[in-house]
Amino acid sequence: MTKENSIGRVVVLEGVVFARNSSGEQRRLKLGDLVFEDDLISTGENARVELQFDQGAYFLLRANETVRLESAVFGDFFGDRQDASLVGRVVETTDGRKLNVEGGSAEPPANDTAGGARQNDGNHIVQLARTLEIVTPVRYGYETDAATPDGAPPVLWGRPGDQVQPEPIVDVMPAPPAESVALPFLSITDVTVNEGAGTASLTVRLSAASTRTVTVDYTMSGGTATEGVDYFASGTGLRFAPGETSKTITVGIANDGTFEGGETFDVVLSAPVNATIAAPVGVVTVRDDGTGSGATDNDTPVLAVSSVTVDEGNEFAVFTVSLSNASTSATSVSFSLADGSGGGADYSAALEVSLDSGQTWSAASSATFAAGQTAVLVRTAIVDDNLIETSETFILAATRTGGTTTNASASGTATIVDNEAPVPAPAPAPSPAPAPAPAPAPAPA
Repeated sequence: MTKENSIGRVVVLEGVVFARNSSGEQRRLKLGDLVFEDDLISTGENARVELQFDQGAYFLLRANETVRLESAVFGDFFGDRQDASLVGRVVETTDGRKLNVEGGSAEPPANDTAGGARQNDGNHIVQLARTLEIVTPVRYGYETDAATPDGAPPVLWGRPGDQVQPEPIVDVMPAPPAESVALPFLSITDVTVNEGAGTASLTVRLSAASTRTVTVDYTMSGGTATEGVDYFASGTGLRFAPGETSKTITVGIANDGTFEGGETFDVVLSAPVNATIAAPVGVVTVRDDGTGSGATDNDTPVLAVSSVTVDEGNEFAVFTVSLSNASTSATSVSFSLADGSGGGADYSAALEVSLDSGQTWSAASSATFAAGQTAVLVRTAIVDDNLIETSETFILAATRTGGTTTNASASGTATIVDNEAPVPAPAPAPSPAPAPAPAPAPAPA
């Protein structure tokens, strides 16, 4: 049943009142509920219900009464609340007796039994004059000794002028329809966490405490993060007990060594019960650059250039340019050479780059690390001369031109070891031996 098929709604309700539709499905009525054609409305002990029909008419049902909402009850002949007149209706009381009102005629059925009572399949049939609040109703009657099938008191029939006994029926004037209670609204916060935190927690709040249980569903999706890789979805809903105003959704976060930058995903609220949603989406941002709450994990790559030592007789000096961590995005660098202790005549100014670990080379002065790649090779030719020299050096510098690294540039030093043997020094000529000193002459005798 939909609102489009309704014929009215409940505007006053006291006690327990049920409605059963034409399919036999029963529901307990609440203030503001819709009612439908052929609904069977039943009131309990000390209960009453007032219906307002779409035409503007009102209908009051007292305790222990049952009425089927047929056209005879809610039809166009109904007046407004102030001009209501006699109403024909069918009422079945809870003790099993039926009161059958066919309309404005006060004539008894043609097959009345003696004394004004008759039998009809075990039920008593009477003519009832029923008015709403501002009309003083009258019940007509005279005594009868006729027996009834179920032992109930005899039902009286009468006509205008027959021993008229006015008896007012007092209806309690219903209170104005209750104002609808404003529902509290739900909102969810955003949160930014560090990847090393392990979890992300989002707070869902009610704008005000409710006297009823509030429930809401949620899902996780969207953004640049991948479920099952970057985060782990858990749970599907929240339940606020009466009086509670805050709940927490906790999501597991994966910690890896790849630099991803800020990744996001959404936690989306839906299907609230006893509340409305003011802010349905909470955005979770996961950072791995040392920022964010809960930890200090930093996967930002560090750019580095290796230092090498080569013999002058080698053809090339080969440098390794590297990133300390893989990245999910490309990183670009440019290269340049500078003299160290040697001069430009000891190495070539032309550079070659290999992106496949040295299998192929191409002349270039820059390179791009693809996503996930952590190393490229750069080489330059060595000049082998015949000069006897001490070890000489030169420098390769790498400067970041795209992507993210902790440092903007890095450099490495190549040391060239001379391969010429030194000329040995000539041996000194031997010195002549000194002449012996002459023997002294003998002394005279």
